[in-house]
Amino acid sequence: TVGASYHIVPFLLWWRLYAPKMGRQSIPTLKELLSQEIPQRFLFAGIPSLTFALITEAFNPSLSKPFYFAFFLVNCYYTLKLLPLAYRSLTT
Repeated sequence: TVGASYHIVPFLLWWRLYAPKMGRQSIPTLKELLSQEIPQRFLFAGIPSLTFALITEAFNPSLSKPFYFAFFLVNCYYTLKLLPLAYRSLTT
C-alpha cells in the first residue's frame, strides 16, 4: 500500500545512503527526504478516484475509465516523487 511504501522505501534508501555516515557528519532525517504533501495528495486524490472507479464499474463500466485514469496519474505522481531518492541511492 502507499502508506507502507511511503515509510519503508525512504527508510531503506536512507539506511543505504546515510547510516554509514551516522555520527561522522550531519545527515538528513526521513522527514527531510520526502515531503508530507505526497501521502496527503494521495489520500485526497487517489483513494476517492479508486473508490469512484470501483463503484461506477458496477453500474456503468465506461464511466469508470476516467476515475481509473485519475488513479493511475496519482500513482505516477507518487512514483515520480520517489525516483530521485532511489536514483541517489543507486548512484552512490
